[in-house]
Amino acid sequence: MSEQLPDFDTMLVMAKHNPEGLEQLRQRLVSELIDNAAPAQRRRLEGLQFQIDMERRRAANPLAACVRLSTMMRDSLVRLQQALSEPEPQRPAPVSARVLRFTPAFNAQSFEHSSQR
Repeated sequence: MSEQLPDFDTMLVMAKHNPEGLEQLRQRLVSELIDNAAPAQRRRLEGLQFQIDMERRRAANPLAACVRLSTMMRDSLVRLQQALSEPEPQRPAPVSARVLRFTPAFNAQSFEHSSQR
């Protein structure tokens, strides 16, 4: 069963009066999201969450954590933009594919010329 995110006002009260409870809620929701992800994506999400948790721990305060995470997101978007605008050159097709595509141009003149010899 999926736990629902409380409304903003409820989370604001939790942040002021029960920050530990808000953190526990955050951890439960993140864990649930990762657990429900496709197996192929789960490892990547766990790694990303580890990076996020480490940046939050290294930060001196919540605002510094926000700045660190914002920088991570910006860097990721820059890499995505570069990948989309400057894709890697395509690798050459395997030899078998190149052989199948190779069809010499048929030229009637060259055929006539070679048959007259």
